[in-house]
Amino acid sequence: MFASTLSTHLCVLLQASGDFSLGDLIAMLPLLFVLYIIIRFIGKVTQPIVTDHKYQLFEFTQLSALDFYTKVETILNELQVPELKWFRVTYSESGGMLSARREYLRVMYKELGYTICGAPFGTSFFVSWREDEPSKSGLYVLGSIPYIGKYFAAFFTLLFQKTRYREDTELMYRETVQGIMAQLVAIIGKDKGTRGPAELEQKPLYVRPSVTDGQN
Repeated sequence: MFASTLSTHLCVLLQASGDFSLGDLIAMLPLLFVLYIIIRFIGKVTQPIVTDHKYQLFEFTQLSALDFYTKVETILNELQVPELKWFRVTYSESGGMLSARREYLRVMYKELGYTICGAPFGTSFFVSWREDEPSKSGLYVLGSIPYIGKYFAAFFTLLFQKTRYREDTELMYRETVQGIMAQLVAIIGKDKGTRGPAELEQKPLYVRPSVTDGQN
């Protein structure tokens, strides 16, 4: 996300320079290459960590991914959950710069996210949804500072420690998204006569560390 935003701003800056010549661009190629490597590195380090991944294949079924996303968005809008946001994002299919782009539905609650994908697979159609949370790479880098790093890391860990209420609302967020996906998968499976959602027959058990007694 960070890398994509920075690249967009760079393109806008170059376009704004009306007297920018081809020779200037060629002279800047080494710098642009180094900048690209830095952007890719920062993007990898700050990329959210996937903590859960579920999917469902609908055999011999052709559906519209955009229609599926719209159904999810309609249910989310009806629930009226504060701080729950959703938007469409595009990611490359193979990871390369010239790769084709595919649209996903991104659902966010505070720093927690779900990335929902719908796509054809031969004569079939599948949906998948990945749960993720922010990367702690920055905290690890901070903790690696000689002598004082461990104190900074301990301070920020304590500062951003979750309260009981925060843990409860995050659990409700997970249950909400999982419930929506389970409902839609069951409806589509019934309408299309496909096999039932085996992955969803048992609800996932989410266990998070308890906070200290002094927090609310």
